[in-house]
Amino acid sequence: MISPVFKYIFIGIVGVIILSFFVRFAFKQVETSDTITEFTEVRTFEDMLISFSISGESVTPANFNTKDKLSLDPFSCDSLIAGDTRLKTSKVIFSPAEFNSDFYIWSVDWKYPYKITNLFYVSDKETMFVLVGGDLAKSLKRVRDNQGNSNRDSIPDVFSVDYQKQIDENYVNGLTEKYNKVRIIFVDGTNNIKNVKNDKLEVVEVKTNKCKDETNCFGSVVANGKEYAFFSRALLYGAVFSSNYGCSYKRALSAMSVVSGVYYSKAGELSTKVTGCDYSNLRSIFLQKAKTGSEFFDRATKLDNANKKLREEDCETVF
Repeated sequence: MISPVFKYIFIGIVGVIILSFFVRFAFKQVETSDTITEFTEVRTFEDMLISFSISGESVTPANFNTKDKLSLDPFSCDSLIAGDTRLKTSKVIFSPAEFNSDFYIWSVDWKYPYKITNLFYVSDKETMFVLVGGDLAKSLKRVRDNQGNSNRDSIPDVFSVDYQKQIDENYVNGLTEKYNKVRIIFVDGTNNIKNVKNDKLEVVEVKTNKCKDETNCFGSVVANGKEYAFFSRALLYGAVFSSNYGCSYKRALSAMSVVSGVYYSKAGELSTKVTGCDYSNLRSIFLQKAKTGSEFFDRATKLDNANKKLREEDCETVF
């Protein structure tokens, strides 16, 4: 015979085991549900980028239900991340290190001089972008007149963007108290806040040729202690948005290399099939190496001129 006391102890132990099982099962269900939600939302994000790829410039809001911050893989920039969920993407994205689930996606058609790909810029309202400098910096902030018209070659006003001719430490401290992340971009100006240390603050320095138009816009970007080239206004926007410009810039170059290779091969095919037309000059330009912003601009200009010359000579163009 089992003592009543031991019966109660035994029943209590069994009850705890059963309760623990159901509690663990419930938590597993929650974890599984969260994972499914994260994957669905990341998948949706990628699908949105794919749909934008067939259009030119566009801006759209996105609001996901995930409680986690969203981010781009900091090492390869080839994966979208939500919580523990990771999904590969072939798109070139420029974004802050993290952004919350209520954000905007801006897509720009990148041509240099032929269509390469769409570049995507992502941010939420909790990140403030401050453009510091002269006329070029000022032109990057979108301004609307009384009729609602705006300067189109600028950052859409759905993003939190400010322009200042000059700034000081007090201005920066005020912003870091208000926003989760502050990105200050000095455009052809002197970085006078190097002594300001704040985890919320990121500083980028851009030197340009004053950007005479969409393609005649090149220079260098100093971000995270390293210097990179930029060429075209589209990549200048990337320097504004990206906390990891070097990583996304390399992906942009990779996309350019793929498309350039296709056109190089096309020029080779045409040279064997079309009589009376010389494609050798254009092919040789494709093979020219470029590292600096000015070198990329020079190569793009030569390619465009060579392609136009083919058209003038009634030859089939390459792009």
